[in-house]
Amino acid sequence: MSASNAPSDYAIMVGTSGTGIWRSTDGGDHFKWVNWRLNGIACNDLVVRRFVIDPFNPRHVIACTAIFDSGNRLLGSPYGLHESFNSGENWIPIIGFHHIECWRVVFDRTRQGRFYVGTRPAGLYVTDNAGSSFRKLDVVLPSSCRGIGIPRVTSIVIHPDNTDIMFCSLEIGGIWRSLDAGESWERVFHDTDAPLPDCNIYGLEGRLDCHFVDFLPGDPVRVMVSTPDSPYISSDLGKTWTTVDIERPFPHQYHREFIKKLDDPDTIFYGVGDDTAGRAGRLLRSKDSGLSWEVIPLPGSPNATVYSFAQHPANPNRIFACTLKGHLYRTEDGGDSWVKHDWEFAEVRGIGWAPL
Repeated sequence: MSASNAPSDYAIMVGTSGTGIWRSTDGGDHFKWVNWRLNGIACNDLVVRRFVIDPFNPRHVIACTAIFDSGNRLLGSPYGLHESFNSGENWIPIIGFHHIECWRVVFDRTRQGRFYVGTRPAGLYVTDNAGSSFRKLDVVLPSSCRGIGIPRVTSIVIHPDNTDIMFCSLEIGGIWRSLDAGESWERVFHDTDAPLPDCNIYGLEGRLDCHFVDFLPGDPVRVMVSTPDSPYISSDLGKTWTTVDIERPFPHQYHREFIKKLDDPDTIFYGVGDDTAGRAGRLLRSKDSGLSWEVIPLPGSPNATVYSFAQHPANPNRIFACTLKGHLYRTEDGGDSWVKHDWEFAEVRGIGWAPL
Protein backbone atom coordinates (compact mmCIF):
# COMPACT_ATOMS: atom_id res chain seq x y z
CA MET A 1 0.00 0.00 0.00
CA SER A 2 1.43 3.38 -0.93
CA ALA A 3 1.36 6.57 1.10
CA SER A 4 -0.73 8.53 -1.41
CA ASN A 5 -2.93 11.52 -0.57
CA ALA A 6 -0.89 12.23 2.57
CA PRO A 7 -1.01 15.67 4.19
CA SER A 8 1.62 18.18 3.15
CA ASP A 9 1.95 20.40 6.20
CA TYR A 10 5.16 18.73 7.41
CA ALA A 11 8.58 17.62 6.21
CA ILE A 12 9.95 14.08 6.44
CA MET A 13 13.70 13.63 6.84
CA VAL A 14 15.49 10.34 6.17
CA GLY A 15 19.15 10.00 7.15
CA THR A 16 21.18 7.38 5.30
CA SER A 17 24.54 5.77 5.63
CA GLY A 18 26.43 7.26 2.71
CA THR A 19 23.90 9.35 0.76
CA GLY A 20 23.10 11.98 3.34
CA ILE A 21 19.58 13.33 3.87
CA TRP A 22 16.45 12.84 1.77
CA ARG A 23 13.46 15.10 2.40
CA SER A 24 9.78 15.10 1.43
CA THR A 25 7.24 17.91 1.75
CA ASP A 26 4.32 16.11 0.09
CA GLY A 27 3.64 13.50 2.72
CA GLY A 28 6.22 11.07 1.37
CA ASP A 29 5.03 10.70 -2.23
CA HIS A 30 8.33 12.16 -3.45
CA PHE A 31 11.71 12.71 -1.82
CA LYS A 32 14.49 15.08 -2.81
CA TRP A 33 18.14 14.80 -1.97
CA VAL A 34 19.11 17.69 0.30
CA ASN A 35 22.01 19.43 -1.42
CA TRP A 36 24.16 20.85 1.35
CA ARG A 37 26.61 22.44 -1.08
CA LEU A 38 24.56 25.62 -0.75
CA ASN A 39 26.07 25.85 2.74
CA GLY A 40 29.59 24.88 1.77
CA ILE A 41 29.28 21.14 2.33
CA ALA A 42 27.63 18.26 0.52
CA CYS A 43 25.66 15.08 1.04
CA ASN A 44 28.00 12.78 -0.86
CA ASP A 45 29.42 10.03 1.39
CA LEU A 46 27.76 11.53 4.45
CA VAL A 47 26.42 9.25 7.23
CA VAL A 48 23.49 10.59 9.25
CA ARG A 49 22.89 8.82 12.57
CA ARG A 50 20.00 10.73 14.12
CA PHE A 51 17.58 13.67 13.90
CA VAL A 52 16.58 15.44 17.12
CA ILE A 53 13.86 18.07 17.47
CA ASP A 54 14.44 21.11 19.70
CA PRO A 55 11.62 21.22 22.30
CA PHE A 56 11.81 25.03 22.31
CA ASN A 57 11.59 25.41 18.51
CA PRO A 58 9.59 22.77 16.59
CA ARG A 59 11.30 23.54 13.27
CA HIS A 60 14.83 23.44 14.67
CA VAL A 61 16.40 20.05 13.96
CA ILE A 62 19.86 18.75 14.81
CA ALA A 63 21.42 15.96 12.73
CA CYS A 64 24.10 13.71 14.20
CA THR A 65 26.66 12.85 11.53
CA ALA A 66 29.76 10.76 11.04
CA ILE A 67 33.06 12.31 10.02
CA PHE A 68 34.48 11.88 6.54
CA ASP A 69 36.97 14.64 5.75
CA SER A 70 38.83 13.88 2.53
CA GLY A 71 39.79 17.47 1.85
CA ASN A 72 37.21 17.57 -0.94
CA ARG A 73 34.31 19.86 -0.04
CA LEU A 74 31.97 17.76 -2.16
CA LEU A 75 32.53 14.68 -0.02
CA GLY A 76 31.30 14.11 3.51
CA SER A 77 31.75 16.63 6.29
CA PRO A 78 34.35 17.31 8.97
CA TYR A 79 31.57 18.20 11.42
CA GLY A 80 29.65 15.84 13.70
CA LEU A 81 26.61 18.07 14.19
CA HIS A 82 24.53 20.03 11.71
CA GLU A 83 21.36 22.02 12.31
CA SER A 84 18.39 23.29 10.39
CA PHE A 85 15.99 26.04 11.43
CA ASN A 86 13.45 25.37 8.68
CA SER A 87 12.51 21.71 9.18
CA GLY A 88 15.42 20.33 7.21
CA GLU A 89 15.34 22.47 4.08
CA ASN A 90 18.73 24.07 4.73
CA TRP A 91 21.52 22.92 7.01
CA ILE A 92 24.62 24.47 8.54
CA PRO A 93 27.39 22.79 10.52
CA ILE A 94 27.73 23.42 14.25
CA ILE A 95 31.29 24.70 14.16
CA GLY A 96 32.09 23.76 17.75
CA PHE A 97 31.82 20.07 16.90
CA HIS A 98 34.71 19.68 14.49
CA HIS A 99 36.23 16.24 13.79
CA ILE A 100 34.04 14.47 16.38
CA GLU A 101 31.60 11.77 15.19
CA CYS A 102 28.19 12.15 16.83
CA TRP A 103 25.56 9.49 17.45
CA ARG A 104 23.04 10.98 19.87
CA VAL A 105 21.73 14.32 21.15
CA VAL A 106 19.24 15.01 23.95
CA PHE A 107 17.84 18.42 24.87
CA ASP A 108 17.29 19.51 28.45
CA ARG A 109 13.58 20.42 28.30
CA THR A 110 13.88 22.71 31.32
CA ARG A 111 16.75 24.87 30.08
CA GLN A 112 16.79 26.38 26.61
CA GLY A 113 20.17 26.14 24.92
CA ARG A 114 21.40 23.11 26.86
CA PHE A 115 21.82 19.80 25.12
CA TYR A 116 24.02 16.76 25.58
CA VAL A 117 25.90 14.90 22.84
CA GLY A 118 27.06 11.28 22.68
CA THR A 119 29.90 10.33 20.34
CA ARG A 120 32.05 7.60 18.84
CA PRO A 121 34.59 6.86 20.30
CA ALA A 122 32.31 6.85 23.33
CA GLY A 123 32.24 10.26 24.97
CA LEU A 124 29.73 12.74 26.42
CA TYR A 125 29.60 16.50 25.88
CA VAL A 126 27.32 19.33 26.97
CA THR A 127 26.58 22.83 25.70
CA ASP A 128 24.77 25.55 27.64
CA ASN A 129 24.77 28.08 24.81
CA ALA A 130 22.97 26.23 21.99
CA GLY A 131 26.17 24.84 20.51
CA SER A 132 28.43 27.89 20.48
CA SER A 133 30.81 25.91 22.69
CA PHE A 134 30.95 22.45 24.24
CA ARG A 135 32.45 20.92 27.36
CA LYS A 136 33.48 17.29 27.52
CA LEU A 137 32.04 15.60 30.59
CA ASP A 138 34.36 13.94 33.06
CA VAL A 139 33.63 10.28 32.44
CA VAL A 140 35.95 7.52 31.26
CA LEU A 141 33.88 5.32 29.00
CA PRO A 142 35.17 2.10 27.40
CA SER A 143 37.52 2.77 24.48
CA SER A 144 37.42 -0.68 22.88
CA CYS A 145 35.12 -3.68 22.75
CA ARG A 146 34.58 -6.98 21.02
CA GLY A 147 32.48 -7.11 17.89
CA ILE A 148 32.56 -3.49 16.70
CA GLY A 149 35.96 -2.43 18.03
CA ILE A 150 35.12 1.13 19.08
CA PRO A 151 32.12 1.75 21.40
CA ARG A 152 29.58 4.47 20.67
CA VAL A 153 26.88 6.22 22.71
CA THR A 154 23.52 4.95 21.42
CA SER A 155 21.17 6.98 23.64
CA ILE A 156 21.10 9.63 26.38
CA VAL A 157 18.00 10.27 28.49
CA ILE A 158 17.05 12.72 31.23
CA HIS A 159 14.65 11.84 34.04
CA PRO A 160 11.21 13.41 33.38
CA ASP A 161 10.93 14.87 36.90
CA ASN A 162 14.55 15.37 37.98
CA THR A 163 17.06 16.64 35.41
CA ASP A 164 19.97 15.67 37.68
CA ILE A 165 19.28 12.00 36.87
CA MET A 166 20.54 10.81 33.51
CA PHE A 167 21.27 7.51 31.82
CA CYS A 168 23.20 6.67 28.68
CA SER A 169 23.68 3.44 26.74
CA LEU A 170 26.80 2.21 24.97
CA GLU A 171 27.13 -0.18 22.09
CA ILE A 172 29.15 -2.03 23.31
CA GLY A 173 29.80 -0.84 26.86
CA GLY A 174 26.74 -1.11 29.11
CA ILE A 175 24.47 1.37 30.86
CA TRP A 176 25.85 4.42 32.69
CA ARG A 177 24.07 6.64 35.23
CA SER A 178 24.58 10.17 36.50
CA LEU A 179 22.88 11.66 39.55
CA ASP A 180 24.36 15.16 39.16
CA ALA A 181 23.34 16.32 35.67
CA GLY A 182 26.24 14.58 33.96
CA GLU A 183 29.11 15.77 36.11
CA SER A 184 29.93 12.23 37.28
CA TRP A 185 28.91 8.79 36.00
CA GLU A 186 28.93 5.17 37.10
CA ARG A 187 28.19 1.97 35.24
CA VAL A 188 25.06 0.08 36.27
CA PHE A 189 23.35 -3.07 34.98
CA HIS A 190 26.63 -4.88 34.18
CA ASP A 191 26.55 -7.12 37.27
CA THR A 192 22.80 -7.76 37.39
CA ASP A 193 21.57 -11.19 38.43
CA ALA A 194 18.40 -10.91 36.30
CA PRO A 195 17.90 -14.20 34.43
CA LEU A 196 18.72 -14.36 30.74
CA PRO A 197 15.68 -14.76 28.47
CA ASP A 198 14.82 -18.31 27.46
CA CYS A 199 15.68 -17.64 23.82
CA ASN A 200 18.94 -15.81 24.48
CA ILE A 201 21.58 -15.86 21.75
CA TYR A 202 24.22 -13.44 23.00
CA GLY A 203 24.43 -14.53 26.65
CA LEU A 204 25.95 -12.49 29.45
CA GLU A 205 28.17 -10.47 27.10
CA GLY A 206 25.06 -9.35 25.26
CA ARG A 207 24.11 -7.26 28.25
CA LEU A 208 26.97 -4.90 27.46
CA ASP A 209 25.56 -4.36 23.97
CA CYS A 210 23.03 -1.68 24.90
CA HIS A 211 21.04 -0.22 22.03
CA PHE A 212 18.68 2.12 23.83
CA VAL A 213 17.61 3.26 27.29
CA ASP A 214 14.66 5.38 28.42
CA PHE A 215 12.43 6.12 31.38
CA LEU A 216 8.98 4.56 31.66
CA PRO A 217 6.08 6.08 33.60
CA GLY A 218 5.08 4.67 36.96
CA ASP A 219 5.46 5.15 40.66
CA PRO A 220 8.39 4.94 40.85
CA VAL A 221 9.57 5.92 37.38
CA ARG A 222 11.26 2.94 35.78
CA VAL A 223 14.19 2.51 33.40
CA MET A 224 14.12 0.17 30.40
CA VAL A 225 17.18 -0.87 28.40
CA SER A 226 17.21 -2.66 25.06
CA THR A 227 19.86 -5.34 24.48
CA PRO A 228 20.13 -7.74 21.51
CA ASP A 229 18.44 -10.59 23.42
CA SER A 230 15.83 -8.77 25.47
CA PRO A 231 14.75 -5.59 27.20
CA TYR A 232 15.31 -5.25 30.96
CA ILE A 233 13.57 -2.95 33.43
CA SER A 234 14.74 -1.38 36.70
CA SER A 235 12.42 0.17 39.30
CA ASP A 236 15.23 1.55 41.48
CA LEU A 237 17.27 3.66 39.04
CA GLY A 238 19.54 0.85 37.97
CA LYS A 239 20.35 -0.94 41.21
CA THR A 240 18.39 -4.08 40.28
CA TRP A 241 16.88 -5.29 37.01
CA THR A 242 14.28 -7.75 35.77
CA THR A 243 13.96 -9.44 32.40
CA VAL A 244 11.02 -8.35 30.26
CA ASP A 245 8.84 -11.14 28.86
CA ILE A 246 8.42 -9.81 25.33
CA GLU A 247 6.58 -11.19 22.30
CA ARG A 248 8.97 -13.14 20.05
CA PRO A 249 7.90 -13.48 16.41
CA PHE A 250 11.42 -14.68 15.54
CA PRO A 251 13.27 -17.63 17.12
CA HIS A 252 16.56 -15.69 16.84
CA GLN A 253 15.18 -12.26 17.76
CA TYR A 254 17.25 -9.10 17.73
CA HIS A 255 15.96 -6.08 19.69
CA ARG A 256 16.84 -2.55 18.66
CA GLU A 257 15.09 0.71 19.61
CA PHE A 258 11.83 1.61 21.31
CA ILE A 259 9.80 4.80 21.75
CA LYS A 260 7.03 5.94 24.07
CA LYS A 261 4.05 7.61 22.44
CA LEU A 262 4.31 11.31 23.22
CA ASP A 263 0.78 11.78 24.52
CA ASP A 264 0.47 8.29 26.05
CA PRO A 265 3.80 7.11 27.52
CA ASP A 266 2.27 3.80 28.60
CA THR A 267 2.19 2.90 24.89
CA ILE A 268 5.57 1.65 23.67
CA PHE A 269 6.64 0.76 20.14
CA TYR A 270 9.63 -1.57 19.78
CA GLY A 271 11.60 -2.51 16.66
CA VAL A 272 12.90 -6.07 16.31
CA GLY A 273 14.28 -8.31 13.58
CA ASP A 274 15.50 -11.79 12.79
CA ASP A 275 19.17 -10.77 13.16
CA THR A 276 21.42 -7.73 13.57
CA ALA A 277 20.51 -6.36 10.15
CA GLY A 278 18.53 -9.39 9.15
CA ARG A 279 16.15 -10.15 6.31
CA ALA A 280 12.90 -9.51 8.21
CA GLY A 281 11.58 -7.15 10.85
CA ARG A 282 8.56 -6.70 13.07
CA LEU A 283 6.96 -3.90 15.05
CA LEU A 284 5.91 -4.69 18.62
CA ARG A 285 3.57 -2.61 20.77
CA SER A 286 2.76 -2.52 24.46
CA LYS A 287 -0.18 -0.48 25.74
CA ASP A 288 0.51 -1.19 29.42
CA SER A 289 4.07 0.12 29.80
CA GLY A 290 5.80 -3.13 28.93
CA LEU A 291 3.71 -5.66 30.83
CA SER A 292 2.30 -7.28 27.68
CA TRP A 293 3.16 -7.05 23.99
CA GLU A 294 1.58 -7.61 20.58
CA VAL A 295 2.85 -7.73 17.01
CA ILE A 296 1.55 -4.82 14.91
CA PRO A 297 1.29 -5.76 11.20
CA LEU A 298 3.28 -3.60 8.78
CA PRO A 299 2.34 -3.58 5.08
CA GLY A 300 4.25 -6.01 2.90
CA SER A 301 7.32 -7.73 4.30
CA PRO A 302 9.76 -5.51 6.22
CA ASN A 303 13.16 -6.29 4.72
CA ALA A 304 15.30 -5.93 7.87
CA THR A 305 15.21 -5.10 11.55
CA VAL A 306 12.84 -2.23 12.38
CA TYR A 307 15.56 0.18 13.40
CA SER A 308 14.39 3.72 14.16
CA PHE A 309 11.31 5.84 14.87
CA ALA A 310 10.27 9.47 14.50
CA GLN A 311 7.56 11.45 16.25
CA HIS A 312 6.84 15.12 16.96
CA PRO A 313 4.65 16.88 19.55
CA ALA A 314 2.86 18.75 16.75
CA ASN A 315 0.93 15.54 16.06
CA PRO A 316 1.53 12.64 18.47
CA ASN A 317 -0.56 10.28 16.33
CA ARG A 318 1.78 10.66 13.33
CA ILE A 319 4.67 8.26 13.86
CA PHE A 320 7.27 6.97 11.41
CA ALA A 321 9.24 3.72 11.56
CA CYS A 322 11.98 2.46 9.27
CA THR A 323 13.97 -0.69 8.66
CA LEU A 324 17.75 -0.64 8.51
CA LYS A 325 17.58 -1.46 4.78
CA GLY A 326 15.40 1.44 3.78
CA HIS A 327 11.69 0.67 4.16
CA LEU A 328 9.72 3.62 5.59
CA TYR A 329 6.32 3.31 7.31
CA ARG A 330 3.86 5.87 8.70
CA THR A 331 0.82 5.86 10.95
CA GLU A 332 -1.64 8.72 11.35
CA ASP A 333 -3.80 7.06 14.02
CA GLY A 334 -1.28 6.46 16.77
CA GLY A 335 -0.14 3.04 15.58
CA ASP A 336 -3.34 1.13 14.87
CA SER A 337 -2.78 1.14 11.09
CA TRP A 338 0.31 1.79 8.98
CA VAL A 339 1.15 2.57 5.36
CA LYS A 340 4.42 1.84 3.57
CA HIS A 341 5.96 4.61 1.51
CA ASP A 342 6.77 3.60 -2.07
CA TRP A 343 10.13 5.36 -1.96
CA GLU A 344 12.84 3.05 -0.65
CA PHE A 345 16.28 4.09 0.52
CA ALA A 346 19.77 2.81 1.11
CA GLU A 347 20.80 1.90 4.65
CA VAL A 348 18.82 4.15 7.03
CA ARG A 349 20.06 5.07 10.49
CA GLY A 350 17.76 7.90 11.52
CA ILE A 351 14.46 9.50 10.53
CA GLY A 352 12.57 12.61 11.62
CA TRP A 353 9.65 14.85 10.82
CA ALA A 354 8.79 18.46 11.62
CA PRO A 355 5.99 20.90 10.71
CA LEU A 356 6.55 23.27 7.80
